[in-house]
Amino acid sequence: MNRLEWFPLLEELLEHSQPFLMCVRPESRILEFFKLNSRTGAISVSSAENQGEMFVIHSFDQEENALFYILDPVDTFELFEVSEGAVQGEFSLSPSDRQHYASMVEKALVPLRKGEMKKVVLSSRLSRPLSSVLDLHIERLFQGNESSSFRYLLQLEGGVCWLGDTPETLLVKKQQSISTMALAGTRRKNEVALDAFTSKEYEEQEVVVQELIERLNPLAHGIEVFPRQQATAGTLVHLKTVITATLPNQVSEQSVLDLLHPTAAVCGFPREAALKWISQEEAHDRELYAGYLGFYSPKHSSYYVNLRCGRYAEGLFEFFVGAGITVDSDPQKEVDEIQAKTAIMMRLFTES
Repeated sequence: MNRLEWFPLLEELLEHSQPFLMCVRPESRILEFFKLNSRTGAISVSSAENQGEMFVIHSFDQEENALFYILDPVDTFELFEVSEGAVQGEFSLSPSDRQHYASMVEKALVPLRKGEMKKVVLSSRLSRPLSSVLDLHIERLFQGNESSSFRYLLQLEGGVCWLGDTPETLLVKKQQSISTMALAGTRRKNEVALDAFTSKEYEEQEVVVQELIERLNPLAHGIEVFPRQQATAGTLVHLKTVITATLPNQVSEQSVLDLLHPTAAVCGFPREAALKWISQEEAHDRELYAGYLGFYSPKHSSYYVNLRCGRYAEGLFEFFVGAGITVDSDPQKEVDEIQAKTAIMMRLFTES
């Protein structure tokens, strides 16, 4: 892909306040540009059946309504195969950032040891000055061969931009067949042979598997849990389990999303206890981080958990990263994990 082919279009779209989406879908090598029109609320979805595919955004806050945008295709560009680049880097957490996150983990270990929670996901919001989103190496977000991640740049009302490279699927629905995944546990790809997954990561990921099964059981039938595997996402390796099921005709897609979001992979378990802890202990608003975004259509929909993402507005780029905390968590290792998770976004800054 030649950056000069699509960069002028990106410049033009960023200059205007109208929302737009630039994305590459999983297993695709097509870069798509859309203008996002006619934002609607969830109530309007049933009346939008004839609109075709729509783009959906939902924040982490489950009490908020999803936003639906009609997609207005602008252009597409083919991605060409390139060798894996060596551009890597991680955001260096300041001593105060490290101490703050380690302290949050230490505090969470108290209710975890009492059995009040099995897992809680704690996040951090790290910032770096940036004069313009065009100063980023945007092309690196979309480089590489076919990927299982959803990669995007999104401009919302007011010129706020979100960028992401998320490896986690929340829900894919084709007719009445659905699939989801439990993605948890993290190791750097270049270290996993020496620093293998431990019982802590396996237990953390299994909590997500069991929670997904528990939430799907009342709605779906024919639930099938596939064998756990290791999944590579950029510079990281995770534990992944795919779960499929069939929905009865009377069960709506939205009811499944409402039950799944937020999963234990981004929130914790039990959900209510974890959400309460997050609201009390995290000083920042997650906004779209750990929410979901994707595509709705009557016959085939796909939604992705908004991870490995960042937000740009008014001269500031903010990284959102988190880690799953269990009774076996080591605070310093959890700090190291959130730093490792900044690599996806940090490579957009790295000069060489």
